Amino acid sequence: MSGPSKPRTTSATTITVCVVLKIANEELSRVLHEESAFSDLFVQFLAHRSTRTQADLVDQLFNNSERRLARTLLLMADYGNSSGPETLIPPVTQGTLANMIGTTRSRVSFFMNRFRKLGYINYKNRIRVHKSLLMMVLEDRLPEQNASRPKLLDPPDGRARTARRAKLLGASDSARPTTG
Repeated sequence: MSGPSKPRTTSATTITVCVVLKIANEELSRVLHEESAFSDLFVQFLAHRSTRTQADLVDQLFNNSERRLARTLLLMADYGNSSGPETLIPPVTQGTLANMIGTTRSRVSFFMNRFRKLGYINYKNRIRVHKSLLMMVLEDRLPEQNASRPKLLDPPDGRARTARRAKLLGASDSARPTTG
């Protein structure tokens, strides 16, 4: 199926002012065939886009939302760009960040406050990303224990607990059929 009746499966949201240009398929095909410089640039863009899409998928599948937020902030600040990072990222809401990384706005708020307290970012009106966030991600130093979910400790064994455990184990043993 092609043409205007083809269903759209994706959407785009801008965070800065931009211009969108719609190019007809026939015109794009003609330019790709006739202009080798443009064709080379377009293929390079598609390869880069494909690599970024794969990285985004791996990020979504294997990283928690805090790591995805750190990666998104670093990407928005252009860390890894040959011309150097723009540490002050474009204005973006916590809701937009939440949509970008697949979590809730309240989780983004929690992580942003933690990043600020740890000195990884500053923000008032706009977010400034510090190199320490990049170093933290590269060195895999994100705090594993989430402050909102403290680690549960096993209480020490006491007489009452030991007796209860023995009673439960005894009940489960007597419920099992015996083989002879």
